[in-house]
Amino acid sequence: MAEICSVYDDSDGDIYIYRIDRFDQIMSLSDNWLSFAIENDGIERNAPDKVIGQSLWDYITGDETQHLYQIVLKKVRSRKQSIRLLFRCDSPDICRYLQLSVIPLEEDAIEFRSQILRTEPRETVELLKNNVKRSDKVIKICSTCKKIAVSETEWEETETAINTLKVFEHERAPQLTHGLCKYCYDIAMSEINSMDI
Repeated sequence: MAEICSVYDDSDGDIYIYRIDRFDQIMSLSDNWLSFAIENDGIERNAPDKVIGQSLWDYITGDETQHLYQIVLKKVRSRKQSIRLLFRCDSPDICRYLQLSVIPLEEDAIEFRSQILRTEPRETVELLKNNVKRSDKVIKICSTCKKIAVSETEWEETETAINTLKVFEHERAPQLTHGLCKYCYDIAMSEINSMDI
């Protein structure tokens, strides 16, 4: 069984790594994890001492996103092949475009390697701030592209969706829940299915 270790050195500051064991428990993080958590107001929940030893599934929200990750982990483990997926990890004032490599290790452990491909500054989006007071209303944001659902079938970029949904005409911002737009789901499934070729 893979041992739980804490933080290990990774010399490339634009690559963030974490590893899970065969039971999907987080067992290690790259040494730049803490600085990324601080930069994104995530230190309260995502400090290394709070993450290591926890289930991966405590950090993946939304039924569609969890379903996709379950398929990915099953394929990577059974095929002993890596898979790469593109996604965004935005902060309120930066759009980050990343590539996620999901890599099989010994004893069904898995390494997740997120590499920042590029960043783009933007005007601060209050809706994405962690410390905003929220209403009971919930809107869905795509886990992969960060578009927001404005109807059952339509998704728009965050800034556009805020206007379409009239988010700030209300006293409090809505809560965000994660899902997957059809486009991102289809792209991910195409990558997963290509492992069978």
